[in-house]
Amino acid sequence: MKLLIVFTIVFSLIGCQENNTERLVKVNDANFNIKAFGEDGFTVIFENGMGSSMDVWGSIPDSISSLTNVFLYDRAGLGKSDTTAAERTIPNMVDELQLILEKEKINPPYIFVAHSMGTYIAR
Repeated sequence: MKLLIVFTIVFSLIGCQENNTERLVKVNDANFNIKAFGEDGFTVIFENGMGSSMDVWGSIPDSISSLTNVFLYDRAGLGKSDTTAAERTIPNMVDELQLILEKEKINPPYIFVAHSMGTYIAR
């Protein structure tokens, strides 16, 4: 019985870890590093500040993933995402985010958690 409980816990943790992995998504001319996981429902999108990668949020996304979906990403040229030829304007960054969300079939409703320059993209 104890062995069964141990296997159940280990496989549950492995399953959670696989859902919480980063991956690259190709949009336009660049690969964007994303992380999407959590339960069904609305999606909380974490929008980083100007020069920050998704790592800036620490364990906060993990702590809410049992309540809802979570989406994090590195904008072009940040973290593990490629640079892009597109000019780094707010409208271009908004378009890139929308394309990523569409490609990954991450549908509204969204709640944005944004920091600094990320608030302009969220708005």
